[in-house]
Amino acid sequence: MIGIIIFAITIFAIAVIMAMTGRGGGNFYVPVLVAAGLITHEAATTAQFILVATAMAALLVFQKHKTVDWKLALVIDPPTDIMAFLGTPLVEILIPFGRSCWQL
Repeated sequence: MIGIIIFAITIFAIAVIMAMTGRGGGNFYVPVLVAAGLITHEAATTAQFILVATAMAALLVFQKHKTVDWKLALVIDPPTDIMAFLGTPLVEILIPFGRSCWQL
């Protein structure tokens, strides 16, 4: 029980620091979660959830202080969303080529 509390406090501390500095922190969450006993896939998925929760909390704080540039967000976000969806089929096309390169 104490171990879970220590890991929760560690994750919370990392999330606070990463939110304050504007960094993601996924490279810190995954090792902590793996050390807590999660398998790598679960740790990566949980880290993504933590990133989304941290981003939403930071958005609320920054919006409260009127420091969110919504015009810039509306310019940057749509291409990012589109390319995220187009990236999956592209990876499926390139993976066979990538695997053959690694075998050389």
